[in-house]
Amino acid sequence: MDPYVKVFSVIFLVSLFIPAVLYLLRRFFFRCGRQVRHISGTTFSLFASLYAFFLGFCVATLWNDFGVAKTVVTEEANALHGASCFSREFNDSGGFRKALALYAQSVIDEEWPEMDRNLAMHAHTGQLAKQLWDAFRALRPTNPADNVLYASLGNVLLEASRQRNARALLLNGNIYPPVWVIIVFGFFGSCVALFCANPDQEGGQLLMEFVVVFTVLSCIYFIYDISSPFSGTLNVPPDAFQNILDRMREAAPFVTEVMPGS
Repeated sequence: MDPYVKVFSVIFLVSLFIPAVLYLLRRFFFRCGRQVRHISGTTFSLFASLYAFFLGFCVATLWNDFGVAKTVVTEEANALHGASCFSREFNDSGGFRKALALYAQSVIDEEWPEMDRNLAMHAHTGQLAKQLWDAFRALRPTNPADNVLYASLGNVLLEASRQRNARALLLNGNIYPPVWVIIVFGFFGSCVALFCANPDQEGGQLLMEFVVVFTVLSCIYFIYDISSPFSGTLNVPPDAFQNILDRMREAAPFVTEVMPGS
């Protein structure tokens, strides 16, 4: 089953449950609202506007971070492919390209699941990243004419390292505990406002309560899901690494042959 079907089914049921609870509470406390006054519409509108702005700001910020994460992954993979292309100009570059393929395969098989489960980089993949530099140093040319090309290869490999570091910094997103306090408290406040703003319990008002609760819960779930770009239902996949690994194998199938999970 599509994970989104499961998630939004739960949100749908909770969105039905909360208005039902509010309905029963009104009957118990307010006797259909005839013993209380309506909440001030100005107060409710101000609170709703502030909370909606805050949720929208969180969504916009995290969606931008999600786009940055996709760009970082693509740039890192492109740098690895560029390093593979540059290294073909050197004699005995098979060891370097083998190291590139091993690293890319480890990113796909080991690091991506680790980022999904534990929001952390994988130790073995990090070790393979260090071995890339060892393989790079082994390529040091003896012909001075190749020094410019060697320096370019080093710059490309440095770019791959920078993007890897950027990927590590994006693992946890930008949602800090105080933000979650505001989100949760704001949702609680929305329920209280609906409780006090709808004492007459007309059918249209109850339907509107359902719509409001469903929308707010969906926004909160979306914020939670994209707060970590590499985990959750909506995440950045390692497709860019798989693509460059396939292209490296097409160019040099014997040099870059890597067993799955190695």
